[in-house]
Amino acid sequence: GKATVYGSCSLLKEVLASYYHRRHGVDSVGIRLSAIYGPFARPGSLLHDLAERAVHSAAGNNGDKYALETMWKRREGAEDGAVEQIAYSRDMAQAFVAAMQFRGDRTNGPALIQLGSKDTNSMKDIE
Repeated sequence: GKATVYGSCSLLKEVLASYYHRRHGVDSVGIRLSAIYGPFARPGSLLHDLAERAVHSAAGNNGDKYALETMWKRREGAEDGAVEQIAYSRDMAQAFVAAMQFRGDRTNGPALIQLGSKDTNSMKDIE
């Protein structure tokens, strides 16, 4: 896929964690998140706005802010059928707590955990 600022920063934090582990023995756990939905979802994220759109549509209030065309423009890959994992916010909170308690073998560097689900969905399927 295309390189993004978010993706580049994610890679940078993993490289820095490896450097500090090798150089100074700092233990850390890196977490890669999937798209998150549910309570405390970030306003402006696609899944949050799709949920808001459903509520507004049910109430008969369809403003431009929640028009699908507007939301798709903000989401890379949404138009071309890109798929991703989605996960419930409270499940992710529990996974964060578990990751903070992780004490596995880190002789080869910091642990890196991919949090998500085994299922993938396209953003078009979710709408």
